[in-house]
Amino acid sequence: MADEKILKDEILNDNELDEVAGGTGSEIRDDKKRFERLGIRITSGAHDEAQLKDAFARFGVSVETYHGDWTNNKYRIDGHSVSRDKAWQYVYSQVYYQN
Repeated sequence: MADEKILKDEILNDNELDEVAGGTGSEIRDDKKRFERLGIRITSGAHDEAQLKDAFARFGVSVETYHGDWTNNKYRIDGHSVSRDKAWQYVYSQVYYQN
């Protein structure tokens, strides 16, 4: 019984899953490609973390990383934690709003 309670406490609902930090290597490559399609080039190398943070910031999204570990990143809009997908939705809304 105790094990079931522990597991139940560990199950996240859909809203909680939306807030889970992301940032796998494939997501970072995808972020770079998406920004390139928006005309923002991110070069690979030692400064790509700062470049990605700056690119997101141009559109009002702040990104927190932990010692360069993009597997634990957090995206914020107006101080509110959002998922990576919601961050990109916001970026795209800014692009379409500006055009």
